[in-house]
Amino acid sequence: MAAQSGAAKKIHSDAYGALIEALTTINWNKIPFEQDIRRRLREHPELLVRLDFTTTKRQTAAQLVHMLMDRESEYRTSPSS
Repeated sequence: MAAQSGAAKKIHSDAYGALIEALTTINWNKIPFEQDIRRRLREHPELLVRLDFTTTKRQTAAQLVHMLMDRESEYRTSPSS
């Protein structure tokens, strides 16, 4: 097996699209959607304050995913060794 380099691979753009879709469809209604996103991001208030929950679920999910994409290296957790 080849040795892995220290640099993590970038997440494929299709995976980000799938994440938008998943976030949008996990909760059917908007209030549970917002509660779920707020719970998931409780340790990242810098993301929460920038989200606009007055838009559609899909727009909010896309906004969040784009913020994650822009700073992928900061928000991506490394698998445990």
